Amino acid sequence: LAVAVFALAFSDAPPVPNVPVLVLFAVLAVVGELWTIKAPLGDDGVELTFSTAFAFAILMGFGVFFAVVVSVAASVLADLVSRKPWWKVVFNAALFALVTMASGVAFTVIAGKGAVDFDTAFSSGREILAAIVGALTYFGLNSLLLSTAVGLALRTSIWRLLRQESRYQVIGSIGMFGLAPI
Repeated sequence: LAVAVFALAFSDAPPVPNVPVLVLFAVLAVVGELWTIKAPLGDDGVELTFSTAFAFAILMGFGVFFAVVVSVAASVLADLVSRKPWWKVVFNAALFALVTMASGVAFTVIAGKGAVDFDTAFSSGREILAAIVGALTYFGLNSLLLSTAVGLALRTSIWRLLRQESRYQVIGSIGMFGLAPI
């Protein structure tokens, strides 16, 4: 469903202002998704990755289209390499697509444009606020959707899982989203 919504919303890819930077961030997002840190949560635990910093930088610098493509590709590649079941591969890809799109919408609405200009990036309070709200949207929606899915699968309290996962995610997310504009 997320892929269909994405395809309809972004049928034409926008021009790329700085291809080498996009490629570098895309490679770093893939590497960041392949290099995971496991935190205890339920039987499976939760995996923390560094790909979000680069995917969020792509979102702000190149727009939601490229951020979704890179996030989904990195997720699918990492899940296939780690031999996750097909339904986890699909769920994770859809989660990345939905969360990235929602974050991109929040960023675009507040910034007034889909991406920052490289020469003047974050020189206005509006762009800084857009980055903060986009990051909060990403973190909040990701945590809520992931906790809901795990809670339903484990037949346990979604709110307990949300609180528990948030402890692991908050510190890492602050660092990742804080580094993304750099």
